[in-house]
Amino acid sequence: MLSDRVKRIVSRIFPLVPLVGLAALAGGCTGRPLRHRGRTLRAAPEPGEGWIAAGGPDASGLSDADRETLAELWLAQASEEHASIAAFSKLSIALQAMGAPPELLRRTHRAALEEIAHATLCYSAAQAYAGRPLSPGAMPELLRAEEGPSLQRMAIESLEDGCLGEGISALEADYRLSRATDPVVRRTLAAIARDEAGHAALAWDVLEWCLRAGGDPERRAVLRAADRLPGRFERAGSRSEAVAAHGQAADPQAQAKVRAFRDAVRDRARSLAGATMALSAA
Repeated sequence: MLSDRVKRIVSRIFPLVPLVGLAALAGGCTGRPLRHRGRTLRAAPEPGEGWIAAGGPDASGLSDADRETLAELWLAQASEEHASIAAFSKLSIALQAMGAPPELLRRTHRAALEEIAHATLCYSAAQAYAGRPLSPGAMPELLRAEEGPSLQRMAIESLEDGCLGEGISALEADYRLSRATDPVVRRTLAAIARDEAGHAALAWDVLEWCLRAGGDPERRAVLRAADRLPGRFERAGSRSEAVAAHGQAADPQAQAKVRAFRDAVRDRARSLAGATMALSAA
């Protein structure tokens, strides 16, 4: 059973679902979100040690309030990293269905394995601060059939979820790393920052492949998507020095950095779509 304190933490992250089973929630995501049948999915946490790595952060000396804040933030990130595993698995199926080259498939499968590592590290951190082991629940909704993949959808999701979203995740993790002092947390954030940057690079290569394999309808769709990329960063806010030292600092310049990054992604996507249009017309 979950303690009252852990129930309170979980209820703030998953307010609309039971404490076990499937959570289908919309909103921001660290890493690539799991989209299924028009919804964004995350697994609700339940008691269990299946996703716990040895040697978590040192939570001694923290106040109860800071421990609760850290447990909430790391548990939210853990659920997002866990969802990204299936997101990359779905991407690999879509790439294979569309005839993508083997290197894209290799990198996509490697990204899914990296997300397993991220999720395990984040659930381990959540356990250290919550004082109780937590793991993801089942996600049976993934077994329900959905519409097949298309080049246009894959291109737009690569732009939005990968080029922009995972790029922002890498920037956020890098800033949090710069403020963290706990050695386990620092190793966790260093791995996440490195891997999320690699996932963003993969997304750019998937996007370019989609644009080259597709036609002008796909390219025009990417141009439209680039023009409506969001530039709002939902994680900003003040947090204590202790919370920052344990890997959950909030960057006061986040809004400006995200807008600048969004603009750079938009310009690169426009250039890429325009270049492939020019090649097809030549």
